[in-house]
Amino acid sequence: MTIGSWNEAQLAVIDARLVVNPDGKRIGFVGPDGQISLLGLLIYEPMSGGNAGVFVMSPYDLVDPNLSNALVLTTSSAPYASKAGAAAKPLGVAGTNSDPAATADATKGTPWIADPDYVAGMAGVNTIVGGYDHVCNQLAGSIVGGGHNYIQYHVNGHSSIFGGANNRIDCGRSTILGGSSCTVNGGANVATIVGGEYNTCQGSRSAIIGGLNNTIVATAAYSGVVAGRSNTIASGVDYGAVISGQGNTVAHDYAVVLGQDGVSLGVGTLTLARTKLSVAGDAQTVIHEYAWRTTNATIANMTQFVQIDVTAKAALAIRAQMVAIDEASGACAIYSWDGGMIWDGAAIATFYDIAGSGANRNFVQVVDNIGVAALPQWSGTTGAVRPRVTGKAATNIKWSCTAVITATRL
Repeated sequence: MTIGSWNEAQLAVIDARLVVNPDGKRIGFVGPDGQISLLGLLIYEPMSGGNAGVFVMSPYDLVDPNLSNALVLTTSSAPYASKAGAAAKPLGVAGTNSDPAATADATKGTPWIADPDYVAGMAGVNTIVGGYDHVCNQLAGSIVGGGHNYIQYHVNGHSSIFGGANNRIDCGRSTILGGSSCTVNGGANVATIVGGEYNTCQGSRSAIIGGLNNTIVATAAYSGVVAGRSNTIASGVDYGAVISGQGNTVAHDYAVVLGQDGVSLGVGTLTLARTKLSVAGDAQTVIHEYAWRTTNATIANMTQFVQIDVTAKAALAIRAQMVAIDEASGACAIYSWDGGMIWDGAAIATFYDIAGSGANRNFVQVVDNIGVAALPQWSGTTGAVRPRVTGKAATNIKWSCTAVITATRL
């Protein structure tokens, strides 16, 4: 048994009831079953099986009596008892996610409900330090400071909330640092929210840093939102990011959006958006890197492509540079293109440059020391905007193309 910095060898018991430290200062009383009280408060209760027991510093807070592992609970507030291991939820406060009358929102999981998955005895090695009206139901879970914070049971446990208020985690090995009405849920694992308000992270190994009402939707992973407001990483997106701004949406892997009301248009795209004119994505510029490797003289699509909304008329201004290198000889080729594309809102893409128009337009050759079979060209089939390249027979060639695409749409 230990109390604070005193271990069993340092404690002495007088008349089997009075506990003193080595200097003779009284620190508490030992009860008939080994409980220790201080100033009338039960601060230590030994548990069965030789485990460390429960260390409590409040007359109000509740501990699952089935817990047999060490637990520290040092919060205190009469009307807002904290609970370690309970099929319960925080009392909550009006106007926040913890409000019992909060608007129903499936993504944020409001209004909160009493933990339906908690099983007695499953919140061992659990810590609540400071604050009030907390519920912590995970193995090795911890809540430090703040108010109305809620960690629901999850088989992976080990989640933490540090400060803030009205925050909730129902996933494993996740963290919320400060903020208010933030949520980690939806199957996320090892997810993090740092500050902000009404942020929701459902993506595993993902993070939201500050801002307001930012969301990483379930099944996304390795993604992040840095500040801003009402930004979204869509379901299933891996390695996506929004860097500040407002009202942006990332719907493709490896895509990044900055600015306001931007929409990613392809895997690996970088989108710079201005405030929408009427619909999101109708005033933005996309920077995209295409790549491919040819081994023969057959025409092939470069990947990945920029995908426009096929249901809406759109206009794109495109400036592109392309390079190629023969893997064996080191010979190179360089091409460029300036022009644009108009999409009819149904099925037809028409490319335009200074020399004319058509369903495909060739790049302009700057130099070709490889001797490829044909010039690269643009394609917009099914709204997938990308170059097509033709290599050289029995020759391994690496191709790389960077395009800057300014887009508007109806």
